[in-house]
Amino acid sequence: MAKHHPSNDLLMEYAAGSLPIAQAACISAHLSYCDRCRRTYDQLQTVGGTMLERLEPVPVSEALLDTVLARLEDPAPLAYSGQTEASEIPGLLERLINKDFGQLVWKRVTRALSVSYLSTGDIQHEFALLRIAAGGRIPEHTHGGNEMTLVLEGGLATVETATIPEISFFDPAMIPTHRLPSMARTVFV
Repeated sequence: MAKHHPSNDLLMEYAAGSLPIAQAACISAHLSYCDRCRRTYDQLQTVGGTMLERLEPVPVSEALLDTVLARLEDPAPLAYSGQTEASEIPGLLERLINKDFGQLVWKRVTRALSVSYLSTGDIQHEFALLRIAAGGRIPEHTHGGNEMTLVLEGGLATVETATIPEISFFDPAMIPTHRLPSMARTVFV
């Protein structure tokens, strides 16, 4: 059971469709496991829908309409195999992987840490799966952007915070330099 959750602000941004795909994928994966956050997300969707219904319609120019209609013929941004078997991998993550989980290319970073980078089509936001051996560590690091971690299996313990059990969401945005000694086997960032 999840003990750490995305903030309501992040859930609101996700419900509004304004998060970059890498962050949206992390929230989406968390929602596929967490009833509490899914209920909050559903409530936010309802509020957003009600607000949209109350807006006065605004006419659009012919040029804007033509642009939108032309985009309907653009290729889909994410291919999806549409596997019929039930998968333990959340839907959006499965779409980003776009192949069998066993076919991912893993780069070994340390003895305990391997990373597989997934393309989201967004060059400003990195998206990676991390595989961390029990007791392994992620080296101390800094970065200019945000980092979100969703523990899918195992657990995670940080130097700065308490242990984070599986299916929990961790946003170390308040910690500019951090390292993650881990019990996790697979982490989604």
